[in-house]
Amino acid sequence: MSFFKALATKVRFWTQFRCRLCWRVSAVVFASIFAIEAAILFPSYRNHERDLLARLNEAGHAAMVSSIVTHGHSSDRDLLVFAGALTAATKLRGGVLYRPGGKRIGVFGEAPMHAAGTLLQSGPQRVSAERYEVIWPADDRGLPVTVVARLDSSAIPGALRAFLWRSAGLMLVISVFFCGTTMVILGRFVLRPLLHIRSSLLEAQGDAANADRWVLPETRSDEVGEVMAALNRLLRRVSKVHSEELAMMVTMVENSNEGFVVYDGQGEVVYANRACLEFCAVGHMRDLQAQGLPRFERSDRSGTETVTEIAASGLFAGEAILRDRDDKALPCFIDISRGEDEDGDVIRYYASITDITDLSQTRQHLEQKNLELEAADLAKSQFLANMSHELRTPLNAIMGFSEVIKDEMFGQVGLRQYVEYAIDIHNSGAHLLEIINDILDLSKVEAGKFELSEEEVDLREVIAAVGNLVKARSDEKDITLETIVPDPAPRLYADKRALKQMLLNLLSNAIKFTPKGGHVTITGAIAGDNEVLLAVNDNGIGIDQNDIKTVMSPFGQVDSPLAREHQGTGLGLPLAKAMIELHGGTLTLDSEVDRGTTVTIRFPPSRLVGDAPEAVTADMMVS
Repeated sequence: MSFFKALATKVRFWTQFRCRLCWRVSAVVFASIFAIEAAILFPSYRNHERDLLARLNEAGHAAMVSSIVTHGHSSDRDLLVFAGALTAATKLRGGVLYRPGGKRIGVFGEAPMHAAGTLLQSGPQRVSAERYEVIWPADDRGLPVTVVARLDSSAIPGALRAFLWRSAGLMLVISVFFCGTTMVILGRFVLRPLLHIRSSLLEAQGDAANADRWVLPETRSDEVGEVMAALNRLLRRVSKVHSEELAMMVTMVENSNEGFVVYDGQGEVVYANRACLEFCAVGHMRDLQAQGLPRFERSDRSGTETVTEIAASGLFAGEAILRDRDDKALPCFIDISRGEDEDGDVIRYYASITDITDLSQTRQHLEQKNLELEAADLAKSQFLANMSHELRTPLNAIMGFSEVIKDEMFGQVGLRQYVEYAIDIHNSGAHLLEIINDILDLSKVEAGKFELSEEEVDLREVIAAVGNLVKARSDEKDITLETIVPDPAPRLYADKRALKQMLLNLLSNAIKFTPKGGHVTITGAIAGDNEVLLAVNDNGIGIDQNDIKTVMSPFGQVDSPLAREHQGTGLGLPLAKAMIELHGGTLTLDSEVDRGTTVTIRFPPSRLVGDAPEAVTADMMVS
């Protein structure tokens, strides 16, 4: 057992060396120690080099002193001979001898490159890696002459390399030792707990519902122990919150009126809530799998499909019919999706099912009501059309006989007052006939029975004809009528009668709501895109912006003193709008209270016959 415990300890020990953080810390420690030692090595190298040169200098000096002292006071020639003999037995390779007074005795061996003065001033000099030149001045310690010596320094580079290798090896050993020691200490007291914390977090991440299973032992009282204790509290809290939220979600899903069903990647049912089971008329989730439920009918597909079959072609959200165990139909809205892993493989299929039986019934009811309303509207239009025809017959008689009386076609009427009554009857009948005609035309348009009788129409001719029809009304109010059209006037392919009626309705409204002495302008023009424009502008009472929608609707009227003075049906603008739309055009209304109104009808370019006129002229038509 002790063997296995020791083995487990070694395994745990070496496990820490697989830690990336361990290696990074160790690398930093190693680099720091090595950098410090390298910074120390450079001056040590230089100091060792100076020591070697100093020892070489001292050895050569000692040999020279020993040789001269042994032979006593000798002649110049003997001194040169003695010095030359040293070149064979010592590192001395040559030199120059000087008497104390500066007299040069001679050269022995290799001649130095530097003069005595230079060496006295600058100190010893390296000539190359193999030669070193120094000066030994004469003194009272046994050297009677001054010597400029040339020494053999060829052994010094090898000694320096050996020193460098020894130092580098020692640095490496020290660095590795301290690095390993640091790694062991950090690994045991810091990095190993961090690895445990990381492992616990990774395990808890994959099993959040049971995160408290991965708490760490709280055996330490230092900062790392505090971190581990905080982590344990967090894991317990995560586990608790996850469990509570999961329980809440399960409760919500189970009690939801919306059905939920989940399949795994192989199409096996892994979850279905109560509503889904009720929709499918089964009692248990295994019944869904056994009977291949739920199945859905889609309007664009034949037959029924399962959730996985629908999801195989992608996401889907829309209405369908759910078929239960007994093949009963349930209108529903389904939302089907799928979950994939990192490799794109499907691991889950999800479906939510919403019962829309009430919504479907409501929609059917609304569709039925819409059909009934359309039928009622059609009946209304037909009724108005029939009533308009029925009213015209007696109205024609009333207008005809009243015209006979007012014009006294068969002789004078006894009392003048009867003639005035006849005039009022005729005017009222004419007004009523206009109303009936408008109702009849609008009813035809709404019923889709208003047919255009299209032909080439001269715009100036139509404007002139309508101007003559309203001239009497404008004269009564002293209103100036002006027309502005291109020359030559554009020609349209349109229904001439409908065009006259549109313009007549617009002019009648303009004159009606323009005070005495006012001004009304009729403008015909060609827009830049070859649209034909026909505009009626007045300086009357105008319309508030909030009331424009009202006056554009059938029978819509704005309450104002001038509007109450001139009774009408409110059909002029809606009828003109309907007729221009039958031509593929549009009607727009711009107005400002107390400033006037401009109504513009636009015919599409296809309605223009020939090329657009180039010049635009103003022509006073009626005034």
